Amino acid sequence: MPRATSSIERTRLIKQIMQRIQKNGYWHAKPAVERAKLFAPYDSLVGFRQLINATTGNSQPRQRRALSDEEIEALNAVVPTLQKGDRISVTHFAQNEEVTTSGIVGEVVPELSYLTVSGARLPFSAITRIETASRGPRERA
Repeated sequence: MPRATSSIERTRLIKQIMQRIQKNGYWHAKPAVERAKLFAPYDSLVGFRQLINATTGNSQPRQRRALSDEEIEALNAVVPTLQKGDRISVTHFAQNEEVTTSGIVGEVVPELSYLTVSGARLPFSAITRIETASRGPRERA
């Protein structure tokens, strides 16, 4: 009897599969662009930032201010001197807030306009200030 039941069950499952294929077509893997949407960042606490801003009196998110000529010159002077291993603090905009990230420089990529600090990738366009705390080991020329 168990064989008859399993045979009937298999036949029923195959019919269901065939009906789904006729209705929806064959399943194909999604393109990488579509799969990437699954891993996009999201706000798990929807409305939380707005609630915090409302209770602290900041109903509007901060807008990024334009840098002065002196601030731009200071950044342009510091960025080329940064090397892997330097300890720095970077003030930058992230999610409409000005935040400071401190840590070790991982890499500076001027061609792609970003640097990494303790694993965080920071685009040059978001940076407002860089303070160097200490220099890492330098390569000998």
